[in-house]
Parts: sequence; C-alpha cells; structure tokens
Amino acid sequence: MRTKSITATGLLALTLTFGADQPVLAGPFLPGEILVNEAGSSRIQRYSATGTLLQTFTGTGTGWSGTSLTPGGNLVTAYRNPSAGIDIFSPNGTQTASFAAPGNGNPLDVSVFPDGTLALCDFSNNTVQFWSQAGVQGPTVALPGIINPYGSTVGSDGILYVAGGSSNNLARVSAGGVSLGNVSLPFAPGDLVMNPVDGTLWVSGVLNQQVEHITTTGTVLGIFPSGFINGLLGIGLAPDDNSLYVTSTQGTVVKHLGLTGNPLGSFALTSPNSPFFMTVVPTPEPGSAVLLCGGLALPTARRRR
Repeated sequence: MRTKSITATGLLALTLTFGADQPVLAGPFLPGEILVNEAGSSRIQRYSATGTLLQTFTGTGTGWSGTSLTPGGNLVTAYRNPSAGIDIFSPNGTQTASFAAPGNGNPLDVSVFPDGTLALCDFSNNTVQFWSQAGVQGPTVALPGIINPYGSTVGSDGILYVAGGSSNNLARVSAGGVSLGNVSLPFAPGDLVMNPVDGTLWVSGVLNQQVEHITTTGTVLGIFPSGFINGLLGIGLAPDDNSLYVTSTQGTVVKHLGLTGNPLGSFALTSPNSPFFMTVVPTPEPGSAVLLCGGLALPTARRRR
C-alpha cells in the first residue's frame, strides 16, 4: 500500500520555535517516512525511515484499512464500522474530513488519482468506488473476474491496479472509471506498488509469502521470500526506488528488503495490532515544477505508493 499521489505541499517539514514553552507540531510528511495502517487498533502510525515512531493518527470509525496521500499532502484511510467510510487527515493529525461510503460492503485499500479522486476497494462486492475528497460519490466500477479486491495502487501510467486476492489477477481501471480488463497472475496478490522508473510492479503474495516482481501484463520478472511466515500484505517502495518495505498482518516489524530480496534491516512496530497496508513518502523529482510554500521553493514529487 504505499504513496500513490503527493505533491510538494506534503513534503516540507517546518520546525518553528517561538519560545521554550511552545509546542512543536508535526510537519508535512518527509521523504522516506513510513505510514502503517493497523486494522486492529484503527490507527495509522507514522515512522521515520529508521523506525522511530513520530505520530499516531486516530479518528472516526473502527476497522481502519488502507493508507494513501493526496496531491495536497493529506493522509487518507478507510474504516469499516459502524459502516463503511473514509477519513482524511492533515499531516499534523487534524481530521479534516470524514464521510460515509454507502454501498461498500467491506472497504479495503484506498488509492488516489493525480486529480485527487479517491478509489475505494470493496472486498465483498468486487467493485471500486470513486469519491471526491468532499465526499461526493462518483462511479462504482464493477470488476468482472476479480474476487475479493485487496490492495490497490495508481501507477505512474495513471491507471489504477487492483489486486484480486482470491482470483489470482489484477484489475486495471482508468481515471474515468472504465474497466480496462484484467491481468492474470500465477499467484494470489495482496498489495502492490509501481516503480515509476521502469513501470514494473512489485506485488506481495498473500498465500506464498513471496515478493513478486512483474510487468503490467503479468510476466514474472523475479520472486523472493518476504521473510514472513504468514500474513504478508503491505508493500511500499523506498524513495530511491532501490528497495522495498513489507509488513505482515500477523507481524510485529516492518522489513526492509533489497530488490533481489537481500535483507537491509527491519524495525519493530509500536504495540502492533494487525498491520495491513503502508505508504512510503516519496522524494521530489529532479527538474520538476516548483511551488511556493511559506517563501520556500519546493519541487513537486512523483506519484507513487
């Protein structure tokens, strides 16, 4: 689960000290920070790239699932109870929006298109719902041939990819809400992220506990063990595009792996309770457009999970 859409407004951390007794608020998300969604605790925890717990997000609903960043740098997640809905938070932890998602039987992952449109998977009904960040419902896209949508990601090609966890395939959906067909896979996918450098996908295997590297047409380029015995789900790409982070729903750590599976380290989660999906905050693209924020020039960041 990983960063799918974020621009410069979410990438500058400002530490402003006006006096010894003034609180320091959490700043916008920094490249390399890791946001982990925990379904059991209905929260998202914000970690530094080295595993220091920086912040915990809590808000409306329980049974949280999914984590993504909007183009404006806000955090998005979904909740299951008392009924399906979506929460949005600013980086300092303020809940800026919360709205119901009627018709969604069991929300799992949520992704964000470049224009800010939210795409919410429905595990029970095998659909994806489109929503504005103001809570206005768009199309509900049927996913023929997909059984139990798990994770999703919006790739650098602007296409939404949805993992069919019980049907061994991926759905492809356009930003306009049109189904573009499915990609067959030789394994059960859980979550996925696209590498913007070469347009390939990194996918967690929910049954084989392997990390699978594939093309967008389903050709397997490589495979290696995740290091988890069971529960592999969340996956994110590091800002340098040269390593991955993975989580397990039954695990207590985030593992850091090279692109050939070589272990690069891990860090312990704080009081973990069913870690599901994750987002790794991206680094700005060289030569990208510049926005002005507080008198400082900020380059926009590429879209990624």
